[in-house]
Amino acid sequence: MANDHLTLDEIGVQHDDMMKAVIAKSFDREFDNAPEALRFMGACIKKALDNLKVVINGDMPPEIISSILKAKKVEIQEYKSGEHLGTYIYLDTELQYFISSLIVKSGTGVIIFHKPKYIVRTNVMT
Repeated sequence: MANDHLTLDEIGVQHDDMMKAVIAKSFDREFDNAPEALRFMGACIKKALDNLKVVINGDMPPEIISSILKAKKVEIQEYKSGEHLGTYIYLDTELQYFISSLIVKSGTGVIIFHKPKYIVRTNVMT
């Protein structure tokens, strides 16, 4: 693999560089409700896997899904802390796709009661 001879510091710098490149290519999609935003997040993950030629479905046992991902050299990680929370999809240790966790944006203005907006940031073109 590409990172076999790198130090942990070098791997960290490499990941930061990959993340900056992916975020630079990302866009925000705004939704009026959380269920709609969550459906979009699922569609982004499916599209990313389709782009990487990974075919899985929810009826497959987890061990089969893991073996398919391993055979295709695809890794899916979810980061729940840090600056960019969300799902990261790698192909052979190279970051390919990012789908943010749900971002809740409250409205601005004079009105006290307002409906929040839900944002998903991603570089997956659906």
